[in-house]
Amino acid sequence: MKGSYRLNDVLCMILETMYRGFELNRVIFCLRDTKQGTMAARFGLGESVEEIVQRFHFRVSRSSDLFNIVIAQGKGVIIDNSANPSILKILPDWYRRFFLAPSFFIYPLIAPKGCIGMFYGDRKTPEPVITQADITFMEELRDIFLSAISCGP
Repeated sequence: MKGSYRLNDVLCMILETMYRGFELNRVIFCLRDTKQGTMAARFGLGESVEEIVQRFHFRVSRSSDLFNIVIAQGKGVIIDNSANPSILKILPDWYRRFFLAPSFFIYPLIAPKGCIGMFYGDRKTPEPVITQADITFMEELRDIFLSAISCGP
């Protein structure tokens, strides 16, 4: 990325683009703390996001829950109906207890040294949270953020 910018500003623009462009209920940015071995929400946009950010954190491990699978594989996932029994069984307890959005996506932010964070977005209804055509755009937004991190201000 060329020019002068603040990483926080780039991140805010990306979240705003996701929130409005994909018509999400919520979008959240999470950052990995490698010393603590956790992934935690830092900020986001949407309904009850202040409360969500306080509760949206989990231990990064070799667990077979969906969030850790996504991190381990380094690939995004889109869940159109979280009530599907095959999905419910891999959702972690913390997510089922506090969030359990009908449809959502998780996109890990993979840098050369591994997963550094993730984007999470959800909707209130069980429907495709982003369309197939939007996936490319989502990946471009993720890549813009990763480029901004690697280039620095």
